[in-house]
Amino acid sequence: MLPGWTLVVLALAFVLPAALAAADGWARARRQDAAVLRWLAWTLAHSLPFLAVLAAAHLLALVGWVPEVAFPYDPGEQPLSLRGLAALTALAIVFVLAWILARPLAPPAIGLGGEEGVAAAYGIAICLTAIAAWALNPYFALLLVPAVHLWLLTVFGGQARPRAATLTMIAGLAAPLAAVVYLARRLEVELEAPWHLLLFLTSGGIGPFEALVGCLLGGCALALLAIAHGSGRRGSSPFGH
Repeated sequence: MLPGWTLVVLALAFVLPAALAAADGWARARRQDAAVLRWLAWTLAHSLPFLAVLAAAHLLALVGWVPEVAFPYDPGEQPLSLRGLAALTALAIVFVLAWILARPLAPPAIGLGGEEGVAAAYGIAICLTAIAAWALNPYFALLLVPAVHLWLLTVFGGQARPRAATLTMIAGLAAPLAAVVYLARRLEVELEAPWHLLLFLTSGGIGPFEALVGCLLGGCALALLAIAHGSGRRGSSPFGH
């Protein structure tokens, strides 16, 4: 069995090439006076729906819609109830509303180094997310390696299209989703996995910084789709909404 430190080094070794590519993209964008910071703010704004769900989850726990449990707990003692189903439905509604409200956030003008600017900003966002994951949990960072490289390659290619970007997004999330499915099967809570993820979140099983990294990852996924849909519109800015 490999010692833990080897996985720490391995995760960093997988993330560093993407970080170097992102740094090179940032340097090129700066030479072209691209609005990298404005593009970065636009990219990170796609995390707002996930942050809204995170805040709503803790609010539901405060009002009693989500039971207060001490982590770790026995999943068999916390089955999904009607109140729990209502809480999950409420969170889904919060996500949709936050997404609708965030959509009018316009990207910077394409004339401000649009292609180079959005690629550099996206590279910074996804690589900082991966490095933060590595600092918190190297095992989690290993699961994010496919997403970092696939999504960064898609954006840096400059020819992202909606269908290809969607497939790339799914492929990048395959490893984290497979880990969730594996854990759910081990705990025998397959159909109630979303409910127990919510309990993990509100009981401290998923810490606040880990949750924040998850929100950033979700934001990067949505930003990838936004970039692809913008580039696929005829007669519009390649990277606009």
